[in-house]
Amino acid sequence: MSRRSGRIDSGTPPAKKGRFVSSDEESSENEMDQSQNPDFITPNSTEAEVGIIERVTLKNFMCHSRLEFNFGPNVNFIVGRNGSGKSAVLTAMVVGLGGKATVTNRGSSVKAFIKDGQSTAEVAIKLRNRGTDAFKSELYGNSIVVERKLSADGGTQYKLKSTSGKIVSTKREELSHILDQFNIQVDNPVSILNQDTSRNFLHSKNPHDKYKRRVESVLLIADNQDARTCMRTCPPQNCREAFTLVGDQVHAGAEQRYYSSNYDKARYISADVEQQITETQRELSVNQAEYERLRRQSNEFTNSLKSNTVQKNKAQTQRMKTQELICKVQFDINELRNYEEAAPVDVTTLEEEVGVYEDQMDKLTQQKQTAEKDMEKLKNNYKEAIDNFEKVDKKFKELAEKVEPLKDDLNRAHVDVETAKQHKQHYEGKRRDHNAKIVDLKKQYAREEKKTEEATKKAREICPERIDTRRTASNIDSEITQVERRILAEQKK
Repeated sequence: MSRRSGRIDSGTPPAKKGRFVSSDEESSENEMDQSQNPDFITPNSTEAEVGIIERVTLKNFMCHSRLEFNFGPNVNFIVGRNGSGKSAVLTAMVVGLGGKATVTNRGSSVKAFIKDGQSTAEVAIKLRNRGTDAFKSELYGNSIVVERKLSADGGTQYKLKSTSGKIVSTKREELSHILDQFNIQVDNPVSILNQDTSRNFLHSKNPHDKYKRRVESVLLIADNQDARTCMRTCPPQNCREAFTLVGDQVHAGAEQRYYSSNYDKARYISADVEQQITETQRELSVNQAEYERLRRQSNEFTNSLKSNTVQKNKAQTQRMKTQELICKVQFDINELRNYEEAAPVDVTTLEEEVGVYEDQMDKLTQQKQTAEKDMEKLKNNYKEAIDNFEKVDKKFKELAEKVEPLKDDLNRAHVDVETAKQHKQHYEGKRRDHNAKIVDLKKQYAREEKKTEEATKKAREICPERIDTRRTASNIDSEITQVERRILAEQKK
């Protein structure tokens, strides 16, 4: 297909006839290269976002009962022995994308491609559909599946499915638009070159014949009407399309597909890229401002329409009530006119009632007008209230933004206070314990002091004079103990 670049190995098909390899190749067949994945992207490589064939599925097509290929995004190779069905895959691509049987040089009718003993054959081709050049991406998604069913009676059916498998169209014209969008030409040998065409091309000795037979010409015609007439009536040989001065594309043939350009003038790359970017940004700003103006105007019109609709409904309700009242009065008048008693007093009374009703209608009309004025005042008051509310809400949000940090500080202060309270309780408990210990020590000190005084008193009775000594209390206690033992010993004697 066109728009392909780079190099990548072909994907190994899951079906049993997907590849035809020798016994020497079977050992390496299990080593799957990641580049065979259709979504694999090699470093520093660029690949097309539309028109890439990602998968081909065959059923009862030529020599294949069931075959499925997953292709990579760039160059793919199909390897197999002679007669294994490699060319059948290429033929299936041409036929699956709407090509005629004669283009393939393998038959004169599509029914010749149906496998022997079968009544139908199916070809499904999955095309990539991404990026800005995608075809109806909102309907098809990131890929388009083209299914073509061939019947033994020569009939054919198309199904164009989205990524999710939903059938979007069954028309051949839709497929033509897709191929034009992706620039896929199944009958162009530059896009698809089969064996016979390649053989004839190589055996042709005259370069002029090669150019004449194989190169397609494209016309450039200034006027779009002249382009239509030329491509419909007498297109040049090997010319299938023409372009107008404004970029419109015209295809040859009876159906004559015509595609209008999205631009009214030629697009070119400016020498000063920065200036072009600035101009583009300026245009974008102008378009955004215009969009905002139109959006505001649309909102104003919508609000005005809603208000007018409410007023209209109220007026219609009041009008219906008034009409009912008029009909009732008219009915009463008609009944009185049909009444046989010619009593002028009754007619006068009815006329007075009519006058009363008319006065009531005038009052109701005045009340309606007053209500409409009140409604306008209420609308203005409501609008002022909304404005005031927005102002107050804005101030409230500003205050809320200022209060949030204060709330955090207040929460931290509360945490610090609670921590201080816990510490205070802890230290107060310790203080009480220390005070209790101090009281106990004071009592113990008083007892010891009393004992000391009593001992001092006894000592003074024994020896009134205070004797200074360097002996320790323990030595004195030991000596006193020895003296007491001696006294006891003498008493026992």
